[in-house]
Amino acid sequence: MMKNYALKAMLGCLVVLLAVMMPSTAFADGNTSFPINFEATTNGTVTADKTNASLGETVTLTVTPAAGYELDTIYAAIVYQIQGGTEPARAPRKAPLFLNLGELTLTKVDDTHYSFTLPTEISGTLTPENIENVVVRVEPLFKELPATGFPVSINQTANGTVTSDKARANLGETVTLTVTPNEGFELDTISASMAYEVQSSGESGRAPRKAGLFVSVVSLTLTKIDDTHYSFTLPTEISGTLTPENIENVVVRVEPLFKELPATGFPINIIETANGTITADKARANLGETVTLTVTPSTGYQLDTIEAYIGYEITGTDDPARTPRKAPIYLNVMDLSLTKVDDTHYSFTLPSEINAELTPKDLSSIQVRVSAKFKANRIPGDVNEDGNLDIADLNILTNIVLGMTAAEEYPNADINGDGAVNTSDLNLLTTILLEKQ
Repeated sequence: MMKNYALKAMLGCLVVLLAVMMPSTAFADGNTSFPINFEATTNGTVTADKTNASLGETVTLTVTPAAGYELDTIYAAIVYQIQGGTEPARAPRKAPLFLNLGELTLTKVDDTHYSFTLPTEISGTLTPENIENVVVRVEPLFKELPATGFPVSINQTANGTVTSDKARANLGETVTLTVTPNEGFELDTISASMAYEVQSSGESGRAPRKAGLFVSVVSLTLTKIDDTHYSFTLPTEISGTLTPENIENVVVRVEPLFKELPATGFPINIIETANGTITADKARANLGETVTLTVTPSTGYQLDTIEAYIGYEITGTDDPARTPRKAPIYLNVMDLSLTKVDDTHYSFTLPSEINAELTPKDLSSIQVRVSAKFKANRIPGDVNEDGNLDIADLNILTNIVLGMTAAEEYPNADINGDGAVNTSDLNLLTTILLEKQ
């Protein structure tokens, strides 16, 4: 096997040697058309005005770099593809291998067009098989455009963001900013300037700066386009003494500041109570606005009463001799009508106006006040609703049946729930108490 392989190698070398020693012949068939083949590349494309070209024919190329890129080099040549051998022991080529038959001269037509003309003949020893594999090969290479203009640096702050329509800007160029406050905030101030960063000193005894220190070169005038957009235009020149090092560090610096929106509407004050909680679907409400309350009794309790009203705080006197109030006192301006939505939700709507004479001071302390009371769940037979079943309940119920006490005073006296308080309820309570013994 080794001898056969060595013999094949020697024969291959002999074929190459004979081909070199043979006199060259020229191929000049103008009727043969050669495919135009492009080397795969990134960051741009190149197309030709024809897919095939014959000897003596001119080809025009259109160069289209991707955004942010430009053509670096472009090369064209007449080549033929070297076909792989059929020997199974050899690994196939990962990519085609081309042999150069002659470089083509490219002429720049304009910034996006180049042309070349195929020669009228191809010199060299070419077999018919090689002629079939001849192509016009174009190899472009693109490179990233050098950065131009001054970087637009936004000093992002809390409670909102600002973005720019461009990352860099040249002198005389306009920049548009988009301002997006967080919910509950608004833009307070925004400024822009051309500035350069002061580089840290190399002095070993000084602590390094925690953040960049910028020196303003020129302030930029901001124009409000609408509530969320501002623009500014860089000057056509920068006046002042700037070293080349400073010029390299010049940036367009944008500094926004956001502030909390002023509170609107009346605050909703839920008065804390025992044995349950109440929450509102909003913290403040305007006139004409609806508020929904969620009622959550503690275990073993139920809602007894709930009310809401608009009120304001009565301020105390400034007399230092008087003892200050331990808690504020509120004056009811208007009761609010509550609607039961379901077992755990109630709602009310503020009026469209308040018909009351209120001073500005009163208005500043006005609020919607909500209060509720919770009571223990009713126990059948607990006539006096003290949470216990005992002889006291039996005595009260006996007096009601005898007509000595009004039934209306004790809603829980109707033990069997038939709508009347009579001996049936008295018998039922007696049975309950006996079973409890």
